[in-house]
Amino acid sequence: MYLVTSEQMRELDRHAVTSLHIPEIVLLHLAGKAIADVLVQRGPRGHIVVLAGKGNNGGDGYAAARWLKHYQYSVEVVSLVHPETLTGSVALAAQSAIAAGVPVRVYSGQPLPEAQLYLDALLGTGQNRPPADRLLQMLESLAHTSTPIWAVDVPTGVDTDTGAVYPGAVQAVLTIAMAAQKIGTAVTPGCLQAGEVVVADIGIPILHNPSFATWIEPAELAARAAYRPVTAHKGLAGHVAVIVGCLPGAAKLAALAAARSGAGRISLLTASAIEPPLPDMLMIPVNGALRNSLPEGAVFLMGPGMLDAWPIEVVWSVVESGGKVVLDAEAMDAWLSAPEERRLADPFLAERVVLTPHPKECARLIGWTVDSVQKHRLAAARRLSQQANATVLLKGYRSIVNSQQSVSVNPVGGPSLAVAGSGDVLAGVIAALLAQGLSAYDAARLGCWLHGRAGDRLARRIPAAACMASDVVQELPQALTDALGVKMKSTDK
Repeated sequence: MYLVTSEQMRELDRHAVTSLHIPEIVLLHLAGKAIADVLVQRGPRGHIVVLAGKGNNGGDGYAAARWLKHYQYSVEVVSLVHPETLTGSVALAAQSAIAAGVPVRVYSGQPLPEAQLYLDALLGTGQNRPPADRLLQMLESLAHTSTPIWAVDVPTGVDTDTGAVYPGAVQAVLTIAMAAQKIGTAVTPGCLQAGEVVVADIGIPILHNPSFATWIEPAELAARAAYRPVTAHKGLAGHVAVIVGCLPGAAKLAALAAARSGAGRISLLTASAIEPPLPDMLMIPVNGALRNSLPEGAVFLMGPGMLDAWPIEVVWSVVESGGKVVLDAEAMDAWLSAPEERRLADPFLAERVVLTPHPKECARLIGWTVDSVQKHRLAAARRLSQQANATVLLKGYRSIVNSQQSVSVNPVGGPSLAVAGSGDVLAGVIAALLAQGLSAYDAARLGCWLHGRAGDRLARRIPAAACMASDVVQELPQALTDALGVKMKSTDK
């Protein structure tokens, strides 16, 4: 399912109007009917107050009010501007609602009328700056109400393109998206204001566009990674080589996760004597230069438990070896310390190298504050991907996978994954999927989904406060089973 920006949605609207010859007023009335139909199905039967702005989002609100009146609902509109000042199709939608008997009040700072539900049709996709003046005054009134609020397209105060949340932003219980979900309601922090998101089909075709962000949908990716012909052998599923740092427990977790995610062979490269996590894993002693011990054809995982355990040049040599690589923790710092011309020398590096930072690591690597990363996660992931010339998986709720021009958002995963070692598990899963032939972007997407699904499955039987990373590993086989048969639904998101 696609996640679009405000400009992408405007282009889809333009295509519907200019190429398909659907009048704009028709689209507004289709949107209004879709909103009203969802409200009839799922909303309260009592008095509805539509809060309308002066743009197309307000037009959707007026059209919804007319349909609600048609459905015998008690409904009124509170408008930020006088209806006589509206223009174009929005004015027509307002006139239609008024002609149908919908009362309209102009907001001038007075208390909002009592209602069983407020419908936020104030700004929609047109917002990219903090609310001000009377709009902010209205939002302050909404902030003190216990009445549920539904939003049209995007809750007022949430940036459509970034998910940033401005002061006074509406806290919606449910958001009804016209034609396609807007990306600002899919990522944090915006998704926390949007509540459940329902996508309404209003007759605008969503044409395939590689620049559109998407939800991660695992079925096809999992089928590719997990396929085993009857003639399969261990070499078909690839070889993951985990480079052990000074904290071997992290590397062992990563190795276990790789084994549970389908890798045919697991090796641990170590300069010290440690016991393998399982007897079917190979220990490769490193007695000199690491580069002399690297197994040919393996996918390399560096970072778990690595606290300056290997020189920076060693990390560079592993990345530049031509193989697939997952970098986590301090290994990411080592790669980012390489001169820019060295990092950007290979134009195809992002197809084989994955970085897996959490927000604090991402902030350190790109020179932002953690707060800035968390408020602008899409931009942070994109910047790190460009600087590192790699696929980046920015961890956290609604994890983001960015590979230069492609972006995906993970719909699964929660607080059961917020535990030490969870990132090591994720890195191992991604390495295994790389070993099974997926590209860096696809391995990061499927790995993120499997990790999140395993955490969600774990949360069904263990409180999040009691979860351990090793528990997540045990859920990975069933998460893969789910991926192979799952059909994503809007309620999963």
